[in-house]
Amino acid sequence: MSWLGHTLWLLGYADQALGWCQEAVLQARAWSHLFSRALAFNYAAMLHQFRGARPLLVEHAEHARALCDEQGFVYYRAWADFMLGWATDRDETDLLQMEEGLEALLGTGAG
Repeated sequence: MSWLGHTLWLLGYADQALGWCQEAVLQARAWSHLFSRALAFNYAAMLHQFRGARPLLVEHAEHARALCDEQGFVYYRAWADFMLGWATDRDETDLLQMEEGLEALLGTGAG
């Protein structure tokens, strides 16, 4: 559902994209599969980043970060950090958080 939401966004179907990402988050909250939950929160945060909806980005990225910390999901933790750095006022500390998130992401082997 999360990937479908992003695909629909890229195809120009913003309302449908938002609907699918919202559904993914609703379903993820009910699932016991914690990795899927972390993925849904992160992809929802990314969609809200695309939309410029910072408060929703922060809400979902913070949920993702807490879950990733708890479960040791390093890749999605790094994404959450990067997005949270982007969502703030972009002062020196925020840019550092983005850089650290990117370095952590690259440290997972992502390219």
